[in-house]
Amino acid sequence: MKPLASSSAALDPVARKIREIAALVQKGEKAEAEKASLALLESHPKRPDVHNIVGVVYVQLGRSSKAVQHLESAVKAEPNNPIYLNNLGRLYLDLDLIELALPPLERALSINPRLGETLWAIGEYYRDSGKAARGLPYLDRALRVDPDNLMIKTSRAESLESLGRLDEAKAGFEALLTTPRMKPLALLRLSQLGRPTTESPLFAEAQGLLQSSGLGNPAVSRLHSALANLYQNSGDFPRAFAHFEQANNAQSLSFDIDRYRAWVDEIIATFTPQSFAARSHVGHASELPVFVIGMPRSGTTLTEQIIASHPQAGGAGELMRLIRFSDRLNYRKNPRGFGESFDALGPKRIGELADNYLDLLRFYAPQAVRVVDKMPHHFERLGFIALLFPKARIIHCQRNPADTCWSCYQNRLNEAHAYSKDLMTLGLYYREYARLMDHWRKVLPVSIYDSQYEELAAKPEESVRGILDFLGLPWDPACLDFHKAEATVSTISRQQVRRPVYTSSVERWRDYEKELAPLIAALGDCMPKSPAVSDQTPGSYQEEQL
Repeated sequence: MKPLASSSAALDPVARKIREIAALVQKGEKAEAEKASLALLESHPKRPDVHNIVGVVYVQLGRSSKAVQHLESAVKAEPNNPIYLNNLGRLYLDLDLIELALPPLERALSINPRLGETLWAIGEYYRDSGKAARGLPYLDRALRVDPDNLMIKTSRAESLESLGRLDEAKAGFEALLTTPRMKPLALLRLSQLGRPTTESPLFAEAQGLLQSSGLGNPAVSRLHSALANLYQNSGDFPRAFAHFEQANNAQSLSFDIDRYRAWVDEIIATFTPQSFAARSHVGHASELPVFVIGMPRSGTTLTEQIIASHPQAGGAGELMRLIRFSDRLNYRKNPRGFGESFDALGPKRIGELADNYLDLLRFYAPQAVRVVDKMPHHFERLGFIALLFPKARIIHCQRNPADTCWSCYQNRLNEAHAYSKDLMTLGLYYREYARLMDHWRKVLPVSIYDSQYEELAAKPEESVRGILDFLGLPWDPACLDFHKAEATVSTISRQQVRRPVYTSSVERWRDYEKELAPLIAALGDCMPKSPAVSDQTPGSYQEEQL
């Protein structure tokens, strides 16, 4: 988020102070900005411009709940100020409060039609809500207002890619190659579009730039990932692996697997058949939610798109709402104290949380009787989910563990997936995921349907029929034509779900079998005893459909 500070033509002393605070924010002096803004608020608690700058500072500090409070106060006091409206709408969008974001943004735009930040935000709002085509005209208008804004250009290219308009997306990323700051990102994204090889001009550009001095770790990681993709597309797997490894090492992320294992122990000890039975009366009776879970890169996006293609169903993408709700109840920090925190809410508040989430699902698919939330890591939150929605459906996506883990390792997952940056840690993490899923199968009062990627790829109609039967939906052939849908896809799998189901992603890890020895050792008995069915020829490579 890039919030806007208000300005005044005739600066009074308070307005001058606000400008000074805004300058501190621009320079990254966040602690000083916070101290100065709170001092100003204490002496001027009713001024909307003061509440706005306090909100801007809290956004930069990552203290979102306080930021919302002050930005809402600014808008309430001065409802026709487009800057305040923009900041509030943008913050709602960044907090995944998407159902609240559009009204303040549209109001800001009606007051100032040339507010480029608002045009940009509305463009991203439509992409985030699964309607990227509606957002493109706003991004085009934003670029007419601010033609040199690189972030808007990037957002436009990403929206085109999410719609499957790959030639246009490619042109958009190619335009970013002329800007040094954006070149590593552009090279990475171009290496992922189609199947460019080491014969592509991208190869020489990425190699040359990697020799430059002064590159930060993010840029270095992107360039190594781009080169890895180009080598992989060329069938040179040893060199590809070397660059994938360097891309992960450059991200400087660590993960405490012992601490995570202890957390899984606590979750297993906390959620027992008795704990669910004692709270069986408090959940919401809705059958609307469908949770598609599993390790990342296990087929969750594919499964969501298949279900969302049914005329009675819809997809909401990867939602953070239940993660935020459960974290407020110490689900992550103190699992053993979760039950007490949950009970303290009382039936009324628990019902309000459930209604809030159901309203969010209906926002994405108003007419659907089943709506998919495909956040893979909801596998960690199934205890909370089962209490809140005891009639929800859970589809657990599974894939060969080595293929799953290799795909996590070679793709640039965000910082929340630090476990994926080291092969040994990744294999051990997978074991904890498998251990937790074994526990959920034993204790959850909610049904879990296991969907195996290899079976879905080999026998799509049979597998899709099984999924629809589990969801209580009648057969519809549209579910086999999911790749023809015009829905926005914003995950790593955005290109792959534009194609029919295929099997070339099965057993792909064997291209790197020697290099993946630490991973295979860490996975241990999680690895299947016999290889899955595959029609992949050795050394072939296609994009994964996950």
